[in-house]
Amino acid sequence: MEVVAMPFSRLALWCAAVLLAVFLVGCSSAEKTSHDYFPVNDAGYSYGSGSDEFVQERYIKEFGYPETNEEWQDYRRITTPDLVAVVADDGSVGYAFERDFGEDPKTLEEAAQITERYEKGFSVDVYDAETMEVIGTHTIEGVEIKKQEDESDG
Repeated sequence: MEVVAMPFSRLALWCAAVLLAVFLVGCSSAEKTSHDYFPVNDAGYSYGSGSDEFVQERYIKEFGYPETNEEWQDYRRITTPDLVAVVADDGSVGYAFERDFGEDPKTLEEAAQITERYEKGFSVDVYDAETMEVIGTHTIEGVEIKKQEDESDG
């Protein structure tokens, strides 16, 4: 087998082309997150509205309308920030961790637990997005709490 030596300049150009191709493939397959679509605070959390139409439209332009369950999960993960805007019980505006409202259920048991939690009601901490200082509480009044209030009013 005969080995053909390339001139240095052609070899360097060939290596550069291979490295560039590997880099471009790596960049295009990098997993997108909400950090690519929302501002990120010093603590590393993305924050914004949980229903930002601009972000949703941008996602659809980049990836198309989600059709499969896996695509819907990616859509939700990317278009929902870590911290979602909420109004605290005292009327102040801040952010709560999206995960504190409950993860997407993967089983019927998880769905039942989330449903029960919402029926009972619960509270989450409200943060200042930049300082991550707790500035209040956001309460989700469950069905049971509303029934009690209706009974006391009647």
